[in-house]
Amino acid sequence: MQAWIIDASEMDAEDILSFRSNLLHPNPEIRSFLKLDNKGTTIVIAPKGFGKTLLLKAKRLSIQDKYACILPSRALVEKPSGLPSVIPTSEYGDLRDGEGYWRSVWLLSFTIAVLKATDHGLARCSRSLRAIFQDDNLVSVWEIFDHTLSAPVHTYHQLNNDYNDALLPAFRRLHESTAIFVDNIDEYYEGVLREVAAGRDHVAAGNAPGGKVKRSFWHLAQSGIAAAARELSHINTHVKIYVSIRKEVLQGIIGDTYFGQQLRSKSLIISYTDDDLLEIVHKNIAHSDAEDLADRRADDPVRAFFGPLTRVAHPVTGDEEEVLGFWLRHTLGRPRDVVSIGKALASIPPAGRSERRVREAVRSEAKIITTAYFAEMAPHLDGFDADRLLRLVDRNVLSPDDLERIARTYADAWLEAFGAAAPHTEHPFCALYKLGLLGYVGRDAEAGEDIQIFRLPGEHPLDNVRVLPPARTYLIHPALDDLIAERNPLYFENLNDRNIIGRGRRWLRDRVIRYVLQGDVKGHSATMRDGLRTKAFATVFDSIVSEFGARLDHAERSQGDSLLLIDANPIKLLQAARNIQRDLGRSEFGAQLRFAGDAGFVEIAEGPRQKEPYGMALQNAARLEPHVESGRIYVTDQFVRHVEEDRGNHLPFDFVALGPDDLNHLTCKDGLFDIAKGGGEAPILTAIHRVDFR
Repeated sequence: MQAWIIDASEMDAEDILSFRSNLLHPNPEIRSFLKLDNKGTTIVIAPKGFGKTLLLKAKRLSIQDKYACILPSRALVEKPSGLPSVIPTSEYGDLRDGEGYWRSVWLLSFTIAVLKATDHGLARCSRSLRAIFQDDNLVSVWEIFDHTLSAPVHTYHQLNNDYNDALLPAFRRLHESTAIFVDNIDEYYEGVLREVAAGRDHVAAGNAPGGKVKRSFWHLAQSGIAAAARELSHINTHVKIYVSIRKEVLQGIIGDTYFGQQLRSKSLIISYTDDDLLEIVHKNIAHSDAEDLADRRADDPVRAFFGPLTRVAHPVTGDEEEVLGFWLRHTLGRPRDVVSIGKALASIPPAGRSERRVREAVRSEAKIITTAYFAEMAPHLDGFDADRLLRLVDRNVLSPDDLERIARTYADAWLEAFGAAAPHTEHPFCALYKLGLLGYVGRDAEAGEDIQIFRLPGEHPLDNVRVLPPARTYLIHPALDDLIAERNPLYFENLNDRNIIGRGRRWLRDRVIRYVLQGDVKGHSATMRDGLRTKAFATVFDSIVSEFGARLDHAERSQGDSLLLIDANPIKLLQAARNIQRDLGRSEFGAQLRFAGDAGFVEIAEGPRQKEPYGMALQNAARLEPHVESGRIYVTDQFVRHVEEDRGNHLPFDFVALGPDDLNHLTCKDGLFDIAKGGGEAPILTAIHRVDFR
């Protein structure tokens, strides 16, 4: 099956089965939902972009041979088409403002549709109900639902009486095993809500043109279907009603209805961890065509897809991050976003997946994702205009005063344009926070450190406005970077140079410059062909490194002859390196160890087995190391500059600038050497100095 499928809504049965077998990532909750013997979980809850439709279709295909009747008969799931019919409102009063009305309309719709599909006639009922049974154009749940909504109030009351007197008794007697699949309730009214926003100059906020549909109907229609599905499943266990609703509605159901907790027991609430999202990436790479891979022989998915590119550098902080981490950081945590970016990256020819092209593709697709996301959510955020707000944002790290200043300017612009305030007019950042695009710095109680907190889509009810928590520091989601910069050129000039912004990342209030030395033993591979001698060398090397590296921030030997030393004190670091060189040279192996050094913001994060260092300085030191003379220490201009700023000129060593004759195999211009790898890597220009101890 083709990889990187973004929209599963149009997939047919064969595609769904292939997708489930090859590309679906069934985490434990999803796996449980799709089991044949799971008959209790019938409600799928998630925000947009989490695959509700896909899972309903997959569930139907897994059980359809076990039921005598399944609705709809000509599609995998039932969906509405077009906009809701014009519905009478004045005679209804406030009847439609409560969940009870919507629950009763769904009860009518489900029972009528099931009884018509199974050819169960009714002996005694009202003329209105008999007309529905005789109308061949009213077959699906949606058709009956829309018809009932548009009925005069006296007809609705007649149908309600029919439910108790005729429909419910007949439904109880139904013995045919029946399943119903209904999807996209959330989209039923969103078109009308968009008309509300578009017609702001002509209608009062909250009403569509003509005053027939209220904003609350979007929520009530979904809570009503959940209540009806739950109730009917208890009345007749032969009938299973599978529906999807949006997660934004869930909190209101739990807080405002009597059946909130019971609903959760019957629901699959779709959620994905970062590990789940990474597994989705891995599966799509595994099912990519061979010609779409950069390294067809690689077992590792990242190397197969990207070739040698495993990390990308942040252009402002200088930190490096894993390429898949960079990928996920620019999503909203939704599978749809992950796959959208994957499709964009797959469009880059495999040989051209350089760091720069990958970075540009991810950021460009993130801009498309957030633009579409704003459009999707616009009907629910009255008073919020993303374009107006983003033009006012001039940095990615904001103080409370910054938020207040920008919000005040935004409200003035809104009132000037529309003349009247709406719920989010004075709270635009509350809207951004609900969407998961504004975060804040909070304290992780378990780790005892500051972390960046972004809410995932769907975690807040959309009709709640004042949701922004108090904090000292607020953060703009990186998926918005390019969208904002298009509107405000100052944005990229004011990016925070201490932290990479991303959900769950540590927040460093003060960055520490660290010095890095990357070492290598000359001729190690040639002299260590004897297995016993190799083991003996490793023992000696480890002993020397342990003795002189114990007091450093980081000392790690790897790959037999490679050594990485890191510390915030350059004098301590260089002295440790010199001592290791000396003792290794005096050992029975007489090994010559060379070092290359750079300095910058280096973070040492806790990894699964050890402390894992990250930062541009590691890359630069690794690039310089092959060009260092045996037994010497060469460092970059950045290393020298930070030492001089930190320690002055009273040092136990000298820095001797090297010229083109000293490094005649490197390109040099105006005293700067290019230490970048070949094969298209961007130039890394620096002066190079030799460290001479006094």
